[in-house]
Order: sequence, then C-alpha cells, then structure tokens
Amino acid sequence: MKHFLCYSLLLVCLNTFSQSDTTAASNTSTTNTKPVIMPGDSILINLNDTSKPKKLFYEFMSVEFSPGFILPTGNFASGDFTSPLSGYAKEGFSIGGNVYIKVVDLVNVMVSYSRQMNTFDEKSFESNSLKGTKNYTLIPHSNWVHNFILIGGSGNIALDEENFLTPRILFGLALSKSPSYETAPTGTTNIIGTPISVDSHREVKFAFRVGVGLKKNINNMLYMTINPDYYYTSLKTNINSRYFPSNPPSYQIISNISLSVGVGYRIH
Repeated sequence: MKHFLCYSLLLVCLNTFSQSDTTAASNTSTTNTKPVIMPGDSILINLNDTSKPKKLFYEFMSVEFSPGFILPTGNFASGDFTSPLSGYAKEGFSIGGNVYIKVVDLVNVMVSYSRQMNTFDEKSFESNSLKGTKNYTLIPHSNWVHNFILIGGSGNIALDEENFLTPRILFGLALSKSPSYETAPTGTTNIIGTPISVDSHREVKFAFRVGVGLKKNINNMLYMTINPDYYYTSLKTNINSRYFPSNPPSYQIISNISLSVGVGYRIH
C-alpha cells in the first residue's frame, strides 16, 4: 500500500513538471514574435513586417502641348498708313509644344516650337493703300503666319509642393510669311485696269522668346501650365514697300504677346 502511494505521488509530480515546461516553451515562442528594439534606435522594428518601400520618381524630361491666343504689339499691330513699319496685324491663335530636359533641379534646357497666325487687317490696309484709286477693291488671300523654332533655358522655382514659377528665355529662328492679296477693279461696266496680285514673302530670320509661366502638378505624371510670352522676329521685305517708292522701308518688325495653356507629361 505504501509502495502504491509512493508511485502515485511520483506520477503526479512528473505530470506537473511536464505541464510547466510546455507553458514556458509556449511563452518563449510568443516572446520571440514581439517587436525588437534595435540598439541605438528608438524605433520599434517588426521583424514580421514585409511591406515594400515606396518607389522614388526622378524626372529627367517632360513634354508639353500648348495651344494659345496671340496679340500683336507695337508697329506690327499698327494700321497707320503714314508709317512704313505698320504691319496691319490683328489678334490670332497659336499652337505648339515644348520639351524640357532637366539639367539640375532648378534649371531645364528647353526646346520650343510655335506656329502663330495673325489675322490680316485688310480693311485698314485697303482704305490706305487704295486711297485716291477709284473703282478698286482689295481681296485678301492669306494672313500673317510665323513658325518659331527656339532653344534656351527655363527655370523651375517652387512656390509650394504643387505650384512652380517657370521663367524662360529662348533664341532661334522663325520662318515668317506676309499676307498675299489682290487689288481688282470693281463694277460691271466701263472697267478700266487689270487686277494686281501681290504674293506672300517668306523669310527665315533671327527670333527670340521671353516669359514667365506658372506650372501646377496634377499627379506624378501630369501637370498644367499658363504661359504668357513675348515673341519677336522680323522680315527683310516690308508689306508697305510698294507704297513708299522714294524711301522704301528696309524691314518689317513682327512682335506678338502670346498667352497659352499647356498640358505636360513627365518622363521618369
């Protein structure tokens, strides 16, 4: 009987120790999954965290499409026939694009193309060019057209995280074309005279563009711009030359203020 009690007590003790070891092992396993504090760092690092780091974007080029409105300035907008430099140009429209290549964060190399069309003010030109000529009328066939191809520098000055000022200055060439027109006799009886056609003059001359724009980021890939700019070029042949035979003008100034709205795409 005593032997039986001794054996029973021994079994109870063994069972108790066995349960204690199991509990301790379980606690140790749980402890190993807790965050670990790295030496010298106050940030808790979860060893089970498998999240991926955020992707960094680096913009090295952007392409922009920019239609707009143009307004002639100075002598180019004048309709005064007494001035040999008057251009008889009115407002018009433009279409073009820009390519920006990043040099550093604040500076880009900028390549620009713009096609501009100024409406020809044929009414003012007719009233002056045909003054004193009876039974003639002026028939316009084309308007002022300019193609600017320019290269230069553009800034990228941050106003906040989404808005930037973009000053720029560019130089290059412009292919310009003056209006073509025809003066013809009017009426159906006793017509005296023959029609006179004046063709367009085309020429490639030095040109430049200067302005300050505003760029607003839409997301990592797209942005919008507002671009006020001043464009300048010239023509060796003047539209008024035939009306000043004794002292013909030697050139024609072409100058426009352009206001365009652009949409751009970044290349990372």
